[in-house]
Order: sequence, then C-alpha cells, then structure tokens
Amino acid sequence: ASPNPSDGKFILWFPVNKDVGWLEIYDVNGKLILKEPVAQWSQYKHVDISHQPDAIYFCKMRWKDGEGSVKVIKN
Repeated sequence: ASPNPSDGKFILWFPVNKDVGWLEIYDVNGKLILKEPVAQWSQYKHVDISHQPDAIYFCKMRWKDGEGSVKVIKN
C-alpha cells in the first residue's frame, strides 16, 4: 500500500490476475467496512477510506486462485 500511513486515500499494488477479484477492508474489530471488485488484468486499486476514523485497517484481496492482505494505517 502506498502511501502507508495515509489520509485514507492510497493505492494497493498486486500481481496481475486473469480473474476478477474482491477487495475487502476490515477495521481492527473485524467489521467489514468496504467491499469492491478488483478488475481482471489490473495491477493496482485506488482506495478511499478517508471518511473512516483514524485507525488500523486490514485490506484483503481475494481471487479464484489465491489471496493477499496488507495492514494500512489511516491518520
């Protein structure tokens, strides 16, 4: 994720995948706060959680053949 920490607007980078994926963002309590599709053949996703309170968030990206996650700090 870049930048990290951020003001809530950041970019997630990941390997190209031929399938559509999903981005899920959770707060520290495990509550899902955002779920959006990730376009096939993309390498990055612009994210805006600036309306959320300052905290640590967990971004999970899922595809048919795998997943990845990253911790993001909003301040």
